[in-house]
Amino acid sequence: MSGLKPKLEKLHKQADKIMQNIIDDHREANKSRVNEDEGEKVEEDLIDVLLNQDCLSDNSVKAVIL
Repeated sequence: MSGLKPKLEKLHKQADKIMQNIIDDHREANKSRVNEDEGEKVEEDLIDVLLNQDCLSDNSVKAVIL
């Protein structure tokens, strides 16, 4: 059991990094969408909707994703 905690912490950090990359990618994509023509309708996914909520932190978005 003593070796389990460091492994879990390592996995947690990896998962957190992956989710943060997903969030960052969506933010970057949203910035480029704003610069595009407003005439096109762009579909949003769950992450986009969550990021549009000003009251949610990145950690809150990650918690919902999980």
